[in-house]
Amino acid sequence: MEIIDSFHSSVPQILYKYRSWSDVYHKRLLTNCELYFPSPLKFNDPFDSCVALTPYGSKSDILLLGIELLRTQNPGMPYKEALKRAKIVNKEQNYRNEEMIKEQHRQMLESNYGVCSLTSDFDNLVMWSHYSNSHEGFCIGLDVDLLVHDIYRQIPDYSPDKLFLLCDEVIYYTDYPELWYKLAPKNNDTRTIDEIYREALQPLFAKSKQWEYEKEWRLITFQRNDLTLTFFTPAIKSIYLGCKMIAKHRAEILTIIEHRYPGLQVYQMKMKAKEFGLDYEQIL
Repeated sequence: MEIIDSFHSSVPQILYKYRSWSDVYHKRLLTNCELYFPSPLKFNDPFDSCVALTPYGSKSDILLLGIELLRTQNPGMPYKEALKRAKIVNKEQNYRNEEMIKEQHRQMLESNYGVCSLTSDFDNLVMWSHYSNSHEGFCIGLDVDLLVHDIYRQIPDYSPDKLFLLCDEVIYYTDYPELWYKLAPKNNDTRTIDEIYREALQPLFAKSKQWEYEKEWRLITFQRNDLTLTFFTPAIKSIYLGCKMIAKHRAEILTIIEHRYPGLQVYQMKMKAKEFGLDYEQIL
């Protein structure tokens, strides 16, 4: 399975991560080649990933899906018994119940998905202010293909047919969106596995238009979160130092680069002279 193209065909070759050198955990992106994948419920946007999916499907498909789930959870359960229990569940629980859907969605976010936020923009004035210690931090350019393959190679239970990590672009909405997900049993589902994932994970990529300036791309881990995953040094392609970085921090970073990243492209950010914006110059 192609890890990146299986989900999005236009992932940029380089994506960026803003960090603060004053934060010991942020430093580990450079010193230990580590990326953290928290639950999206920990993010600063209270609406992040919280737009619950609205399920749809025929009554017969929903019944068959219930039978399929019951027999998966209870190996050896006779078909007739699963059919009887599925009918009872369908009668007692309304699959369109909004509060029930929201609660199930929240529980899934707490335990099933980890999110690493990246961006396609390394010279965004506001991003430097919000995520890089008010321009005193740094920004690292990562080769996405190398990064993802490095992470896959270090997963103990990895198998080629198991989709564990994917990358896609955040979609920004002016109005609160309604996101739909089709309920269907495997033997009656005409969607490809990619289409199923794309539908199921829509909430993780849905944000308000007010966040559009971030130009965010997300790496998503499945079935687990609160993870710290490592990669190899060649995945780091460039580093940008904030225009307000203090000399001590700059010297520390350059020393690390000299010993661990020979040949790495290093840039110094600077304020434009007569314009509200940032420029940069290569220093290594």
